[in-house]
Amino acid sequence: MVNKWTRNVLGRWLPSACALCGAEARGGPVCGQCLDDLPRLGSACVRCGVPLPSAGLQGSLAGTPVPGVTLCGSCLREPPPLARCVAALEFRDTARALVHGLKFRGQLPFARPLGEVVARSVAERGPVEADLLLPVPLHPGRLRQRGFNQATEVARVVSRLLGMPLASPGTATRRRSTVAQTDLPGARARRRNVAGAFQVDSREVSGRRVVLLDDVMTTGATLYELARTVGAAGARQVEAWACCRAGPPHAGPESPQASPSPGGIPRGGLGEGLQDKASGVGRPTLVVPR
Repeated sequence: MVNKWTRNVLGRWLPSACALCGAEARGGPVCGQCLDDLPRLGSACVRCGVPLPSAGLQGSLAGTPVPGVTLCGSCLREPPPLARCVAALEFRDTARALVHGLKFRGQLPFARPLGEVVARSVAERGPVEADLLLPVPLHPGRLRQRGFNQATEVARVVSRLLGMPLASPGTATRRRSTVAQTDLPGARARRRNVAGAFQVDSREVSGRRVVLLDDVMTTGATLYELARTVGAAGARQVEAWACCRAGPPHAGPESPQASPSPGGIPRGGLGEGLQDKASGVGRPTLVVPR
């Protein structure tokens, strides 16, 4: 039987199949071309990460930003408890397949490409001015059930690439179990669901600039509640980074296309039926590593 050390060595030096296209990939589950082709989020609100109108084609998220527009209407009316929000990808197609593969199928290697695109998106915006990277915690019961925290797995990659200290375990905890946010009908229900759910050790965050990290941001309810708790514990500044942005900040549930099936897996299987919305051309079926 090949042990873990041998698999790691073979995976680093020998080519493997890209999980998205099946082509040769070295040093990770996704080839460089597919990593570059992930659906990057274009012009977005600096406070909540929601896509902003662009000067490109109607409906395009990656067109030329409208000059002078940096905040969405919701954040102008009611600023969230974040100094800044950076989301790397649109929550669709190959990006959604990677997130669901990590989160629901335990494909831990998928944390690497997701962490890489987050780190790249942050670095493109200039020097990182933060003291601590804090992944959104799971409730202990959910953590035992899943076996890992997907936000922590991505945060480890981002921490290494950007040279940021990763918060120690127990810095933030969920003190009560909550219903999965994807099972709730809208933003108001999601806010009620996570109200008072977090506890933060003030000794770890007081006077520090803290970055929260999560896999997907939809209404923002989870990140906003954790941000308020971190701020109340004495943090000097709080911002949030996410792998993907799905939907506007104060909207209802995700669109049917973005919603997982009852089992948490995209209908049709991981990566099956992926389609380029602009061209209508079908994308390759995801190759799930065994």
